[in-house]
Amino acid sequence: MRRVWWILPDRNSTRQRQWTEDKYWSAYRVAAQSCGLDFAMHDPSSVVVDGTGGSRPEVFVDGVRVSPADTMFVTELYTFPHQIPDTFKQMSLFTVLQQAGFYLPIPPELSLIANDKMATALYLADCPVPPIPTFRFGTGRDEPVTGAATLAALPYPVVVKPAGWGGGLGILVAEDERQVRTIASLASGSDCDLVCQAYLGDGTADYRLYFIDGRVHSILRRIPSPGEVVANVARGGRADYVDLPAPLTATVDYLADKFPIPYFCADFLYDGTAFHLSEIELDGAYAADHAGRTTGLLEARFASYAAHHARFVGHLTEHVA
Repeated sequence: MRRVWWILPDRNSTRQRQWTEDKYWSAYRVAAQSCGLDFAMHDPSSVVVDGTGGSRPEVFVDGVRVSPADTMFVTELYTFPHQIPDTFKQMSLFTVLQQAGFYLPIPPELSLIANDKMATALYLADCPVPPIPTFRFGTGRDEPVTGAATLAALPYPVVVKPAGWGGGLGILVAEDERQVRTIASLASGSDCDLVCQAYLGDGTADYRLYFIDGRVHSILRRIPSPGEVVANVARGGRADYVDLPAPLTATVDYLADKFPIPYFCADFLYDGTAFHLSEIELDGAYAADHAGRTTGLLEARFASYAAHHARFVGHLTEHVA
């Protein structure tokens, strides 16, 4: 059986591990197995690469020898607060695995672009539905914010969020520059870079487009609970699978060209009048909607991984021959 193994920093608490297992990983495991793939998660520290025997290194994961022919690695960059110490460890290992000849459904360079909200906005600046204008700044020991003139001129109220987190964590609304600086002073405790974006108003809906092989497979609309800034289900939002909104049709081919990979998600915000590109998730979470409906996306995702890996292995065989 071929393997699809996630590289995931093992810093979750016992409660977090159980919650993610119940919410996501158990369903992922079943879907992968239905496509003939062995699913597992491994900490970056579990990988050993022995390059002492020539140009083709031997790679071991938790003591199991793996090769490009039998194993692919999902190398999403995880940078939640408790995983920040693992950032370099992840990216360096991703690059090593790529150079060792393994198929990675998420190339390291795209992981960096999608992880940072300003990098995403710059990379997709010419998207038919443009990204939300973004102001990015660092925090840390130096309290003054570089670009203070711009900070004072932002279109308040603004949403302030960590540049590289996800899941709706750390997102706040600031009414003025003073509040932005207060948030920045708190973020400085973890050297967390921040972005500011225009606040689109209460009830702003989030549309997640799930892409499989360059085509939109499913669309999840998430609506925040009253008073919430984010629409994440974990924060009380309502999620429903819907049809593709007509204004987003023009973005499909554009995004598929910018992210030529088997699977990714694109999030758009709708303020009641217009859509705005919010962010890209290369390993975006998938689950049933508010009515308990699913769309077969997980099976389609792993079938795509299996097909891409088979073609990749075929090219390897042709090259050796």
